[in-house]
Amino acid sequence: MLNLHVNFEQYTKLLIIILWKGGYPHEIIAFILSRCCEHFSNSKTNWSPKQIVSQFSLVPFICLCDALENEIVRETLRVPLNENDQDSLQHKTDKAISQKILKDLTDTLRNETPEASQILIDMMASCFNILRRQMIHPVVTIIKPKDNSAKVRWKEILHMPVCLTSFQDYFSQQAEKNISDWSYKVQQNIQKVLKKDSWLERPYHELLSAIVSEQSSL
Repeated sequence: MLNLHVNFEQYTKLLIIILWKGGYPHEIIAFILSRCCEHFSNSKTNWSPKQIVSQFSLVPFICLCDALENEIVRETLRVPLNENDQDSLQHKTDKAISQKILKDLTDTLRNETPEASQILIDMMASCFNILRRQMIHPVVTIIKPKDNSAKVRWKEILHMPVCLTSFQDYFSQQAEKNISDWSYKVQQNIQKVLKKDSWLERPYHELLSAIVSEQSSL
């Protein structure tokens, strides 16, 4: 199970890695909604596959990407942590973003100068821009070389920019199962990346240099 019970530096590294190496954009967004939104909604729960299908199936990914970034920043800066949420953390150590991470970050930002909140906004924008750079391209250009069936599955949207597509374009007959499968796939991808490259233990500049080097070669 992917564990994000980490300090703020590691938390941001993990977010960067998820957005960079998690998988296809629709898989990454499904993962963030289903595993990383526990504390970004009024119900304080992640979105279930059923909710994602019913509420977000037709929303263009560029809109979802913007909304997720804004919610992470807004809730981290403004929403206080209540005692019930802290207690419930005992039963939620598997969740992708823990209350402790948000509490540590919130406390830090509230005790710093007003410019600290801008640092968070800029940091999150940089993280999500990794995903946005993928989404400006047509679907056909992001298909992985060994994913031979993707061109058939997505034949109707091959020449659309990814950012204008939505979950509906990628669903098979079992939409809710698709969401669950995509989320699990991202989790597996990130675990492999962390095991192989040990990014959480390496300096920030090495991670960022690797991203810049890869994207400049595209």
